[in-house]
Amino acid sequence: MKSMKKCYSTKQDKISLNKIDELMRLVRHRRRSSAGMFYTSSAGAVTSLILCLMVSLAITGLGANSANATSVMSLTVSSDTVALNLAPTRATGTFGKSSNISITAKTTNATGYTLGVAAASATDYDKLKNGSDSIDSITEAVTEEAFKALNNTAYNGKWGYLPSKHNSAVNTDFLPAPKASGDILDVTTTANTTANEYSLAIGARVDSTTKMGAYSNTYNVILVNNAIPYTITYMDSIIGSMPTDVDSTSESETVYISGNTPTRSGYTFNGWCTVAPTRSTLTDTCSGTTYTQGQAHHIDGSSLTNDLTLYAMWKRNTMQNVSEWESTVGAGEETTAVDTRDGNVYSVARLCMSAATHTQPALNTCDRTMLWMTQNLDLKLGPAGSQTLTNADTDLNSVSSWTPGDTAKVPAVITNHATGSPSNSVTGWTNSNNKPYWAEGGDYYVYTSGNTNTDTIYNSMTACINGGHTEDQCRHYHVGNYYNWSAAVASNDTSSTTSDLTVMPNSICPKGWRLPNGLTGTNGNEIITEFNQLSLANNITAGITTKHDQSPGSGQWVNTGWTSTGFNNFRSTSTNPAGKQAPMYFVRSGSLDGTTLYDYGTLGLLWSSTSQYTTIAYYLDFHSGVFYPAGQYGRFDGFPVRCVAR
Repeated sequence: MKSMKKCYSTKQDKISLNKIDELMRLVRHRRRSSAGMFYTSSAGAVTSLILCLMVSLAITGLGANSANATSVMSLTVSSDTVALNLAPTRATGTFGKSSNISITAKTTNATGYTLGVAAASATDYDKLKNGSDSIDSITEAVTEEAFKALNNTAYNGKWGYLPSKHNSAVNTDFLPAPKASGDILDVTTTANTTANEYSLAIGARVDSTTKMGAYSNTYNVILVNNAIPYTITYMDSIIGSMPTDVDSTSESETVYISGNTPTRSGYTFNGWCTVAPTRSTLTDTCSGTTYTQGQAHHIDGSSLTNDLTLYAMWKRNTMQNVSEWESTVGAGEETTAVDTRDGNVYSVARLCMSAATHTQPALNTCDRTMLWMTQNLDLKLGPAGSQTLTNADTDLNSVSSWTPGDTAKVPAVITNHATGSPSNSVTGWTNSNNKPYWAEGGDYYVYTSGNTNTDTIYNSMTACINGGHTEDQCRHYHVGNYYNWSAAVASNDTSSTTSDLTVMPNSICPKGWRLPNGLTGTNGNEIITEFNQLSLANNITAGITTKHDQSPGSGQWVNTGWTSTGFNNFRSTSTNPAGKQAPMYFVRSGSLDGTTLYDYGTLGLLWSSTSQYTTIAYYLDFHSGVFYPAGQYGRFDGFPVRCVAR
């Protein structure tokens, strides 16, 4: 009688090994060769047992950098099938053993390979099947002598496989069928360019109750490169907020740089460099290989040395590139940025604001936030004709450049900073409503200690620090420079700006920044000033200023006053009712009029962007017990400037 069984091994490029759970720490890319097709036939009551073998190379993934070497593996099997024809010759059962097939394996992987065999299916992995009939696997290892012993009928209708190695030890026993989770045959620890040789056979025992026919199942012979050791060390000589170093192994030749972003106050992370970068005041540069967060990195499987050291590179936050980093500053948080026009470093903070409205908004709520400078502007504008500010670095929107007119012949110099009383020693200043003038505030610091009549004045950074303050605090207390309104709005002639509530398009703020708005809108429907919006959200005042005196030059405005803790909230760092920090550091640096510096250390003033009349503009005014968010006064006065991000 003749029987025939086809053993298929479908030709394809990849084979899924997801069910081989514990075998060789599975890798990402796998290949296999075609196993072809096998036919067997025999006469008489013959049972044919066939193991169909699929050769599987579990190759570590190719690296992202093709210039680096990739380990090479080779796996060969002398036959796609292991076949045994067996007919029972005695009632107690007959044992048979197939011929050996040979398996060879080699790799250039420095840590060697793992060789295994696994069932192609998680179901019926232990059966050789012929339609509805099957021959079961043995359930534990058995020697050949015990398997074929005359009286061992317990093994009738059972089969097992015989690899020359099992778990890297020499093996002479028949073993149960490999499960889908796999059996380890051999694990090597070094590269071998000369192939290692193995053999594999099957054995079975049948009796007259076993139906004749061809019984088969399919198994994978799998070769995988062992994990490769590697390290990734993240370095920075400036800060410590680096990703965690990696000292590990990988089953793939592709690993990934940390996706975490290091942080450094005043800087934006600019990627990694394989050598120590060249540090710059603005942007670090790399002479080695650069990496970005999460980028793939190739490790060389043929080498045991895979150490990668990465150095953080930084891009200095500048006032002019605020759009690139402002979203990284959370509400109540503060950072620093460089003004590229002169190299001055400013502190800026994201501060809570109330809603912009014509009527009383909800108090003590953080309806929105804005990025504010928390220091007075310290930009020098002269001498006349020697400096041109451009639209690329300055808040010039209606013109491409601005050069202060020749009326500002020399910067005014303040030589006496007497607290509270007028100082009549200012030289070089001329009052003007329509020509730009500015004054050098000098190396002076005003410590605004609270809702008191006078502040503490320091005539140097050293004196400020010796007064019990940190360098960071003293930087906030710096008085900066003084500008008349024409200079503040970057105009050589503002006399044409006669209409009330006009917001000027230009300012001397850095590009991307502007002056805070004073009253805006229309008469009778004025929107509260941004100074007022800031004060309402941070519990500085509970009042609003939406009305103003319509008589040009009258100098009248509404006093909204302070809350009990308002002055301190406006001055320094405290938690507002919205739970946000408000590091404003507003200082009382007085005003400049003619040859006199008035109210130094007792009066705080800041220009807005809004005009009120030909010779009048809006500003912030605050001093002991008084808060005027929409003050109106002559444009000729010299006030400090704070800027907000556009």
